[in-house]
Amino acid sequence: MTAASGVVAASSLRTVTPARRLGADGEMLEHAENEVAIEAAEDVREPGTLFGLPEGTKIGSWTVEEVHSLRSGAIPVIMSTSAGERFQVDVVRRDASSEAQGIANTKHFSVFVANKGDGRVATNESHGCGAIMLGRYLEAREAEIEVPTELMTLAARNRAYPSGTFLV
Repeated sequence: MTAASGVVAASSLRTVTPARRLGADGEMLEHAENEVAIEAAEDVREPGTLFGLPEGTKIGSWTVEEVHSLRSGAIPVIMSTSAGERFQVDVVRRDASSEAQGIANTKHFSVFVANKGDGRVATNESHGCGAIMLGRYLEAREAEIEVPTELMTLAARNRAYPSGTFLV
């Protein structure tokens, strides 16, 4: 299949046309201006992706490089900037009552940049923006997502793994 037709094979998920866009209300829009661009192939997503988000998908200026299986209560995701700088974000269950909120939060999920910090380490702005974009993707699909029972809140994860090293 060809990118020109708007359909690509699973092995070529880096660039896809037409670009689909996520509107402010989370609804997918075609060719909207000033919205979040999410480039992804349709009907080639396999189990093991981040709730339907395959590795290689571009979200705005960021690329989802690796989606790891749930480990230590979170789903680690390796992303990269447009310059190719790789960074890790962790998707955990949201705890709205916690002081520690993710850089992106949805009804069920919080996205944290994994920078070996404890809330006192400054987050690289580009990494934070990538995490926000991933959060928008999750929020747009939240009604379709069954939250894994093994997914922990950040507080529960820190209690269960007090000396945990979470970088993959």
